[in-house]
Amino acid sequence: MPPARQQRPPSRFVSPTFAAFACIAAQTLFLLIGGDGRGDECAGFWQQGFDVACNSQHPADAYIWLHLGFGAALAVLFSTIRPFWPRPDILFLVIFCAAVWEMVENTSFVIGLFSYDEAMGYSGDSLRNSLMDTAAAAVGALGAFALPRRLALSLVVMIELSVTLAIGDGYVIGLLRTTGIF
Repeated sequence: MPPARQQRPPSRFVSPTFAAFACIAAQTLFLLIGGDGRGDECAGFWQQGFDVACNSQHPADAYIWLHLGFGAALAVLFSTIRPFWPRPDILFLVIFCAAVWEMVENTSFVIGLFSYDEAMGYSGDSLRNSLMDTAAAAVGALGAFALPRRLALSLVVMIELSVTLAIGDGYVIGLLRTTGIF
């Protein structure tokens, strides 16, 4: 039986750092062209309470925890399916996925799909909230790199449960909304 071949890391056409900045620039441009506000009318760094007018307009809100978990979960997934890939490449993939999600999440189609409408006060993230969510995913990935996989995934589950209990929203509830169950 021939020896198992090791998976080689992807060849580098550009550095992962440059590629990550390019993703963030594309995200910024997409959101600026889409006309998303800067959330200037909502003062402060963290959204305190549930002011409908400021939902996802501050740089940080309760959803930032979900983005930390999203980054950690992606880092564990990519590290599991591509164990020989360098961490900077995996971190780039997490940033890429987070940036793409932020662009898709802020389209009117997805806002409608999740049943987040004007009655709920959500018309899309502000640019600074969206960029902070992407940064949170990167931080979550870095945290997952430092932890055993099972612990990282346990923290992701704890984050989901905590956010769901705190604000009545999360990945599971969002999935249930898109299927019409919730």
